[in-house]
Amino acid sequence: MWTKQGGIMQQIPNPFEAIDQRIGRLESMMATLIDLTKSQARQQPAEQLHDRRKPATREIAAEYLGVSVGTVDNLVRSKQLKACRVGKAVRFRWEALDEFINKRNK
Repeated sequence: MWTKQGGIMQQIPNPFEAIDQRIGRLESMMATLIDLTKSQARQQPAEQLHDRRKPATREIAAEYLGVSVGTVDNLVRSKQLKACRVGKAVRFRWEALDEFINKRNK
């Protein structure tokens, strides 16, 4: 971008280029943070992510087993996975989830 100042043509910096550079740096930093967060989540054992003193919900059990909630429901219906009912809610003992994993890995 050029401007005439005092009879002399001078080049002034384009403010949009500076904004583009800053946005590029921000996007790069965000991508780095996302990658770090994902790698840290993979490194933490599931036992540390959930309180094992409380029974697991269907969603937590599905995440722990690495399957969908629908698959957890099917496993309960087919009696391959032990579950407890608390009213209408379904809960899983951590021991039952570990037992299922051990059976599946044999």
